[in-house]
Amino acid sequence: MTTTATAKPARVNHLKAALDPAAYLCITPLYLGSVSSDEQGDAVDSLLGDMFDLFAEANKLAPYSAPLGNAEVRALHAERGIADGRFAKKGTCDHCGAAFKFGYIFEHVTTKQVIVVGRTCGQDFAVGSKALLAMTRLEKGLKVAAESAKRAKVRAAFLALHDGLAEALKGTHSIVADINNKLTQYGSISAGQVALVHKLNAQQAEKAARNAEVAAVSNYVGTVGERITLELTAQFFTSFDGMFGTTYVNRFVDAAGNVVIHKGSVDMRYMGYDAAGNFVASVCPGDKVTVTGTVKAHAEYNGIKQTLLSRPKTK
Repeated sequence: MTTTATAKPARVNHLKAALDPAAYLCITPLYLGSVSSDEQGDAVDSLLGDMFDLFAEANKLAPYSAPLGNAEVRALHAERGIADGRFAKKGTCDHCGAAFKFGYIFEHVTTKQVIVVGRTCGQDFAVGSKALLAMTRLEKGLKVAAESAKRAKVRAAFLALHDGLAEALKGTHSIVADINNKLTQYGSISAGQVALVHKLNAQQAEKAARNAEVAAVSNYVGTVGERITLELTAQFFTSFDGMFGTTYVNRFVDAAGNVVIHKGSVDMRYMGYDAAGNFVASVCPGDKVTVTGTVKAHAEYNGIKQTLLSRPKTK
């Protein structure tokens, strides 16, 4: 019985002195470092995918349809790589022998041998400027992901020492959101900030409960376009400045609990008259006033039905 020996591909010198960049095809970018978190792993996959798209567009990388993972790269190298080359022996660059984390795998077009090279040596194999830029983005992205994972670990340790804080930081108050971001950034917050988070959430819960009580009884008054006169109690007055000047928000409630709002250029605190018809310098929350106005709209705010008035007059 005779056996036929499998012919080995001719040995090719892949060193810089004998290199013809046109003889190589970039198969895929790769990252040979470790990942410390799912977030960092996702960053690797996403950025390698972006880089692969650049190579695929430039080099028409059929039959490859996605970047190769580390295991696939090593399997391909075991099948078609240089058995006694630097990557096979030490996991270093086949081109220069240096250790690396970010690199590429190239196919020698004539022999179909594959070599694994580091990012810097990739330039000798005519890797395009866009691909080099993408590799830089990959390295920076991994550093960001690693730092993010580190901060997440420190944050989790801090939260473990404060019962209920993780849930409290989900609050919607803008200050709570800011404190939450600071905890992520610095890994800890002060005792005063922890107390403030709980205080603000408690205040919001109380406000939500009050709004629910008001919403349960408030209904629309009148019909849109109708001029009506109402006996109301002032609840609060506020204002804000915009590009068209100051806007005043005047809120009242009638005896049935229906909320009536005027929002516009009129500060209704300075439109009041007492029971004898004498002008009053100001209307304060809790004061009773007679308001005449045109129903501008019926609308809901925070689940509360509100009647919006325009052109108000008081007496």
